[in-house]
Parts: sequence; C-alpha cells; structure tokens
Amino acid sequence: MLGKELLDEAYVHHRPEELGDYGRRLRDCAVEFAKRNGVSAVLAQRELPGSKEGPERQAHIVLSAARWCQFWSERGHGMEADW
Repeated sequence: MLGKELLDEAYVHHRPEELGDYGRRLRDCAVEFAKRNGVSAVLAQRELPGSKEGPERQAHIVLSAARWCQFWSERGHGMEADW
C-alpha cells in the first residue's frame, strides 16, 4: 500500500518539519488507497469496530500513523526511528 519509498522512510530519523511532511504524504496515501478500494468511510472513524482485516484496516492504520506524525510535528517534535 505505501510503496517502497514511504515504507523505507519509516526507518529514517526526522526533524519536526520533516515529520510533518512525512505525515502529509502518509495521509495522502491513505486517502487515495481508501478511495481506490471503496473504504473511504473508515477514514472518519476514530476506531474500527471488531478486528476487521483488509483494506479498511490498512487505510485506518496508515491514517492513524499520519495523524501521529502531524500531531507531534506541530508540537516541535521529530521522530527517532527505532530499528
């Protein structure tokens, strides 16, 4: 879903402004993926009901990661990748 570039970037340290940019690109990816798979409704949900697998969960997880990146970036925090 993410593609090699976005996935590999998860293993790179980010300064706050880089983390915000990464979050925006993750969000765009999640939104596009949800549209292509007809699951855009899950993007507005805070939590998914049950243990639903498939494109709904994938889109929701990536959007949650995007929100996390943007939340911390807006507060002046970066990310130290932990591999």
